[in-house]
Amino acid sequence: MALVQRAGVLHRADVRRALAEYAVADALVQLEVAKQYPDIQLTPKLPLFHRRQLLIQKAEAERDQAATQFQFQQAQAIGELERAVAQYQAAFKAWQDAGSRMLAIQRGREAAARRALAAGEGDRLRVATVRLETITASRAELEALARVTGALAAVEDAMQQPLSNVLRVGDPPTEVTSSRRLK
Repeated sequence: MALVQRAGVLHRADVRRALAEYAVADALVQLEVAKQYPDIQLTPKLPLFHRRQLLIQKAEAERDQAATQFQFQQAQAIGELERAVAQYQAAFKAWQDAGSRMLAIQRGREAAARRALAAGEGDRLRVATVRLETITASRAELEALARVTGALAAVEDAMQQPLSNVLRVGDPPTEVTSSRRLK
């Protein structure tokens, strides 16, 4: 689960976009802070200083908003991944439990009906009925497997990449360094 969650969060387009927006907002804050110290020596004037402080505060507010949006996107992605993985696990367990056992029991019943027919204690209608039940059990197992496959596709959709890529997940391609960490 942790590997799927990590891969999903690192590679989802919406999370990466929110992180990029945060990086831009953080760069703007750093730029506004740098602009408050001009390269030339002048007597500071209060309106210029006040204006610069307002620009810094605005840039910080935009950065905070971008951080909040990133955290929201990340939480949403994690929730979506957790739901998809839980659905997959439930479908897989149902397939393993019901499908395999039911089919094994039904095949045993079919074999018993054939032996009874061979021994002269059964009839062909009973064998045909049990055979039909075996085919129905096989179909139920295939349907359960189809639900597993669908749930697996939902996990890939939530990750926005094939599961085969999860095995090769590395560090994110870029890292954002900031003077202020995301909350």
